[in-house]
Amino acid sequence: MRVISHEDPELKSFEEAIKGYTEAARILGMSYWLYVKGSKPIGILSVGREPVQLLAPIGTPVAKIQIVSFQHPAKVLDTFLSEAHAHALTNQVELVFATFPSKYEKQTRKLKELGFQQVSDNYRMVCPLNQPFTPSSELNFERVKREELNTFIQSIKECMSGSPDTMLDIVMGNIQKMPDNFLDLWYNMEQLYWAHKDGKAVGILDLNVSDHVIGNIGVAPKHRGKGYGRQIMLFGLQTLMKEGGRHAGLRVHKDNTVAIKLYESLGFTITEQSQTFIWRQ
Repeated sequence: MRVISHEDPELKSFEEAIKGYTEAARILGMSYWLYVKGSKPIGILSVGREPVQLLAPIGTPVAKIQIVSFQHPAKVLDTFLSEAHAHALTNQVELVFATFPSKYEKQTRKLKELGFQQVSDNYRMVCPLNQPFTPSSELNFERVKREELNTFIQSIKECMSGSPDTMLDIVMGNIQKMPDNFLDLWYNMEQLYWAHKDGKAVGILDLNVSDHVIGNIGVAPKHRGKGYGRQIMLFGLQTLMKEGGRHAGLRVHKDNTVAIKLYESLGFTITEQSQTFIWRQ
């Protein structure tokens, strides 16, 4: 097993295979190393400071471990996880996180041996955008203004309260403390909407149009049970379809049965189950 630094010219020969794993690291100014076996990538270790995944306060030294190819023998993958974790600790990080499909149980066990704890268990769901999605006129949708962003973040917490996803409160708490330049980056990457009823906000919607992903959707607790969640979803799917998307994706906690039932009624199907693990200093 060899380790190639992001500063090593040799990394260019692997660029096409790993660009989906390193793009965020480059944008965030993180250092990263590629682990390879022969000429085949195994995984990547990235080291930087939050905000990376907003699982710790801003500025916290963190590391991210990603497996690029699960085609290697289990022994090779386990060795990679051990060596990447040890490498991360030499950088004095306080938190290391890893996310990968739940079906790879041997690697899940290896992370637990290394002291990682599971913090989320989510389904990825996908919906083909091949039919009309038409919300009723009951709700009005308005783009969130930049000066409303902090209020919008508070509304995400309220509108998504009751979710079994324990990571949500952590992320929402940390996002409010992000420096303005990172908030600007997030605001410019997403399309954020208020859902209004009679001039009052009753729900929220967060779309990543470039990736055709529904990031966050929620309805204020006192307005639930009125069908607003379905109308917000229809508006989101309609918007992604107008933007040229062929499929819409989202992630949902596996125990959020109410949301899953709604998404399935709109044409979403489960394509993958993934778990996130965290090691803390």
